Amino acid sequence: MATPRKRTALRGSGARATPDTPAPAERINKIVELMAAGKWITGVTGVKLAQLWGLAPATLRREASEASRRLMLEPGEIEAKRWQLVAVMESAVSVAASKRDAASMTRAALGQAEILGLLTQKHEVKVAESTPAEAARLVREEFGTAGAPPEQQPPADDATGA
Repeated sequence: MATPRKRTALRGSGARATPDTPAPAERINKIVELMAAGKWITGVTGVKLAQLWGLAPATLRREASEASRRLMLEPGEIEAKRWQLVAVMESAVSVAASKRDAASMTRAALGQAEILGLLTQKHEVKVAESTPAEAARLVREEFGTAGAPPEQQPPADDATGA
């Protein structure tokens, strides 16, 4: 059985890592979470975390830089992430529909529409009083049938093939 690595004082900082100090990968993931949630304040949060974790401020700055790089996506990655989120929301709509949970189904459908940029104005939908069929009708009225399963699509116009 491997013995845990002994943590020692960091050179030059006077800081001492504690037994509770997370591993570097865990610290970077925590910083990414804080940044993504908008809870990271440059020059403040890092200092507090360095003190909490017993790390040199320079160590925390390097880890914050790495976390920031991880948050930045290239344009192609952004589009791929958008479609990944759409798929997740589509799954949430299906799960909610199978459970006959109209409120959750409507929220998931609206989330999907927001990700796709289909919401251009505020929509107020009363979901507490809706049945699944009513929620589906409201969503169809607001957003049409684009993206609906083939069996729910309107019949094609034979003259145009559309």
